[in-house]
Amino acid sequence: MRKALRSLGHAREGLLHALKRERNFRLFFGGYALLLAYGYAIGITPAEAVALLLSGGAFLAVELLNTALERLVDAVDECRQASLPTEASAKAGLPTVAPHSEAKAGHDNLPHHIGLKATKDTAAAASLVSFLFFIVVAGIVFAPYLGL
Repeated sequence: MRKALRSLGHAREGLLHALKRERNFRLFFGGYALLLAYGYAIGITPAEAVALLLSGGAFLAVELLNTALERLVDAVDECRQASLPTEASAKAGLPTVAPHSEAKAGHDNLPHHIGLKATKDTAAAASLVSFLFFIVVAGIVFAPYLGL
């Protein structure tokens, strides 16, 4: 039982982290709450409410996973960049650019690893797809109530 409570505490911390530090998550969370309240006020059906809850909840979950992956990639990139050769090693004739890196500079003007960038981009794409799914569901639910 204690392990389960500890796990819930970690989950709470993760949710609070996203609400405090992720502007887009905060905006969607607030807008989602307002949309659910509006749906309740206009009398959407239980099936419509379930559709909104499932699609919006799925987006929030995907967005939390995206945030977790971004943090992980940033931590790995920071460790990777710390291990890249310094100016002193460059003067000694050692290579200064890590293999599998893009020309684009990342934090501290060091190159991003292609795999790290792809991880972030793919996680962001997952968020976009789940958000678009939510928008379609919300449109289907609310269109009749808005006379569309």
